[in-house]
Amino acid sequence: MLRSADTSPDMQKKYDELLKGLSPEDRFLKGMSFIAFCHSCLIAGFKAKFPELSEKDLKRTIIEQVYGDALTPNMRLQL
Repeated sequence: MLRSADTSPDMQKKYDELLKGLSPEDRFLKGMSFIAFCHSCLIAGFKAKFPELSEKDLKRTIIEQVYGDALTPNMRLQL
């Protein structure tokens, strides 16, 4: 498992054991919950940084920041 820079090895071991004790379904749900949390943090951060943006422009800005150069000119036109 990955070790966090701000977590002691002892606590990381306990956390890893806790995750290993979960059913596959519960680990999946925990992962989905983490993704939802990260998504809400991303949105909140962009709203704080760009409070003047409409929801549509906010979505476009987030997509452009996350995907960057991977967006083709055609994809950018569709945003």
